[in-house]
Amino acid sequence: MEVLEKLKTIAWAPEKITLESLPCPICGGRDIAMMRRARNLHLEPALFTNKGYKPYPMHADETSIARCHDCGLVQTNPRRKSTDLIGLNNALHLVKDYKDGKVDSGEILTGEGDRALREDRIARVMKFKRSGKWLDVGCGAGRDLDLAVEKGFEGYGVELSDVKKDFYKNKKFTVHVGSFENTPFPPNSFDVISMWDVLEHVEEPNHVLAKVGALLKPEGLFVAKVPNHASLYRRLHGVWWDMYHPLHLYYFTRDTMGKLLSKHGLDILHAETINPYGLGCLAKDILSWRRAKSNVILSHSEGSAAALSQGDKKVTIAKSIFRAMDYLPKRVCLQMMMGNFLIVYARRSAAMPKI
Repeated sequence: MEVLEKLKTIAWAPEKITLESLPCPICGGRDIAMMRRARNLHLEPALFTNKGYKPYPMHADETSIARCHDCGLVQTNPRRKSTDLIGLNNALHLVKDYKDGKVDSGEILTGEGDRALREDRIARVMKFKRSGKWLDVGCGAGRDLDLAVEKGFEGYGVELSDVKKDFYKNKKFTVHVGSFENTPFPPNSFDVISMWDVLEHVEEPNHVLAKVGALLKPEGLFVAKVPNHASLYRRLHGVWWDMYHPLHLYYFTRDTMGKLLSKHGLDILHAETINPYGLGCLAKDILSWRRAKSNVILSHSEGSAAALSQGDKKVTIAKSIFRAMDYLPKRVCLQMMMGNFLIVYARRSAAMPKI
C-alpha cells in the first residue's frame, strides 16, 4: 500500500481546528502568560505535497508559547485537541518513516549515525542499570529495543500509533500497541522505563508518570529525553527554535522536570544535555550554504506556503557550531546551557508519590 493511499484512511487534517487550554500539570494553575508566537511552529509542506497530498493546516493561535506564572513550565497554549494530535502523529509516522513510500515494505528510514546515537544512549542508561526488563514507551519501530536486547535486557515496548504494528512480528521484544495508560503490565514489572522524545507530546503527563511509578520496580530507573527550553541553543534561535512544533505540548527545563517527577515519587539522579545531530548533518549544512537553497514554511495567517528568500544564515551557522561542539568534552560545552535536548535519569524513591 502506498503512503498516499494509507493517508486517506486517517483523520489527520481536520476541516475545523479546535483549540483548548488546560491547567498546568505541575501546579494546576491557570495563570499562564504568553511569551511569544513561535515562527517555526509549522510542518514542512514538502512532507505531504511531495507525495501529492495537501499541507497540514495550522491555526494562528496554536503558535502561542506560554509560561506558567507559578511554576515556570513552558507549554503550547492554547493547543489542538488530543484526537487531532493523534491523527497528525499517525500521518507523520507514515510520511517520514517509510522507504520508497510503501507502507507494506516493512522498511523504515534511518538517518546518518542513527545506530551510533542509539548505542550511545543505551550505554548511558547502562551506567545505572545493566540488566533486567526494559520498557520503551513510544518505541516506534523498536530500534532502541533491538539494541537493548543485544545488550542482554528483556525488551518490551508501547506504541500508540498502529501504523508500524507489522514490524513487531519477528522482533525479539514484545510491543503493546495502544495507549501507555492502558497497558496490561502488572505493577513493579520493569527495571528500566524509557521515553525518548515522548513526554513533551503527552496530553496528561501526570497520568503517564503515575503509570511509570506503578510499573517500575523499587529502585527502578526512569529515563526521559525532552526539548531543553533552558538551552543556549534555544536562546539564540528565539522564535525560530526548531523544537517549537505542533506536536510538542510542553518544553521542559531541569527545574520543571524535577518538579513534575517528584510528584510521582521519582528523584532525579543525573541530568545532561545533548545535541544529537552528528557530522552527517553538519556536512549537509555546509552543502546547503553552497547551494543557497530557500527554505519553505507554512504561513500561519493565510494557511498557504510562503517562501523565505534565503533564511537566516546566522542561525544556520550557529546550528552547525552547536552540532560540531558535541564532539568536544562536556566541560567545554557549558553543560546544561548548551544542549538542545535534556536527558534526565530518575529513580523510583521509597517515599509515596505526592499526587
